[in-house]
Amino acid sequence: MIYVQFYGKAVGPGLGKLIEACGSNGVLPLDGRWGWGRCRDAARRACHLRGWTAWQLRRGPSFSNSKAWSDVYKLSAAYPDPGQDVLVQASGLVDHGKV
Repeated sequence: MIYVQFYGKAVGPGLGKLIEACGSNGVLPLDGRWGWGRCRDAARRACHLRGWTAWQLRRGPSFSNSKAWSDVYKLSAAYPDPGQDVLVQASGLVDHGKV
């Protein structure tokens, strides 16, 4: 299973920090046959349309048993220009090229 985890900004303690979005709108299951680039494009578009601040690709056998497939990227104000997304949290994963 491959899915996108979305992030929003905290409003209470830790104001402005990114926190994982909850509920069915906080994730987006993707087609497991898609490559990294197509998944990235779908993640960015859905992040923009749903109004979230950041996104991360994850994969594994289930939501509760998954691992990061990408770093966490904050969607740029210059959307849809992918070169402007900001790396928020490096996870030491394989570099999939320019986001």
